[in-house]
Amino acid sequence: MSATGLGESPGIRSASTFGFGIQVISLFFQTGLGLTPSRAAIGLAPVMVGIIGASLVCRPLITTLGRQLVVLGLVVTLAGAFGLWVTVVLGGISVSVWAMAPSLLVLGTGMGVCFSSIYDVALGDIAPSEGGSASGSLSAVQQLAAAVGAAVVTTVYFGQRTAHGPAHAMTVSVAVVGGIATLCLGLVWLLPRHAPSEDHPDT
Repeated sequence: MSATGLGESPGIRSASTFGFGIQVISLFFQTGLGLTPSRAAIGLAPVMVGIIGASLVCRPLITTLGRQLVVLGLVVTLAGAFGLWVTVVLGGISVSVWAMAPSLLVLGTGMGVCFSSIYDVALGDIAPSEGGSASGSLSAVQQLAAAVGAAVVTTVYFGQRTAHGPAHAMTVSVAVVGGIATLCLGLVWLLPRHAPSEDHPDT
């Protein structure tokens, strides 16, 4: 795969988008549950713990598991999103941050697995001579996908909040994030099977 092909890959574009779900959770904490920004940040701590922990654990496994690690991360992310959806459906705006914490931890864990592996796996078929341009293309695609994703899901949240209230807006937004993660799960097979090994030849 060339650096240009890497930037055009739908698998890369899609797998770079679902992290913006954190933004919607923060909005729900503040506009739905009435938390202050500082308390909302504390409420998001399980997500951060999951991301950091999974990144540390999965980093040594990238070379051996490759693309399978990305698939695992997406499955765990979907499980966390589903748990979060059920929690908000049952609790509405009376739900506590503590009740959401387990699902947020699972969600963050799945995201951490993906974030720690997607970029290395995406560069698996890139020739060493194209490494610099490929990394630049990948970074540009990631930033564009994150910006578009944030705009779409935030628009969905505020639109649904105006019409049906914050709890409904949260469940719809989480469903959208889950749909994107499902799309990623289908497209991730377009990625290379393995990440580059540390002893990758220079020729």
